Amino acid sequence: MDKSIEYQMSKRLDCRNLKKCLEQYGKSVEKIIIKAVNMSTPKVEENLEGKTLEIERYNSGIRVMAGNSEIFQFLLKKYLRGFSIKHEDGKSVLYNCIDNHNIEVYFKVDIPVEFYKWNKNNTQKYWNIV
Repeated sequence: MDKSIEYQMSKRLDCRNLKKCLEQYGKSVEKIIIKAVNMSTPKVEENLEGKTLEIERYNSGIRVMAGNSEIFQFLLKKYLRGFSIKHEDGKSVLYNCIDNHNIEVYFKVDIPVEFYKWNKNNTQKYWNIV
């Protein structure tokens, strides 16, 4: 795994990849940051050590929960691509831009990925959480 590149996941498999990521590596989550695009101040900046992070799909969107508290909802009005993951110094960041908000989830470990497939034009590789 090259530590300097972004690993794009298929939007179609986001729920599966997010669930797998949080089930297998949830205990190593450090924090989550959610901020509006073009804003420097986060709407949510939550230290997650000792808490359980859940990102779940419901009828009209995605709900983000820390512990038993809802911290944010995405209505999925602008959800163009799947999540990506990047690795830096033995850590991972899972991120995306949804509804003009950047979401970043920081992990204390390198989360492994495996090649899934090329897009229709063979210009973009898609990856899955291992």
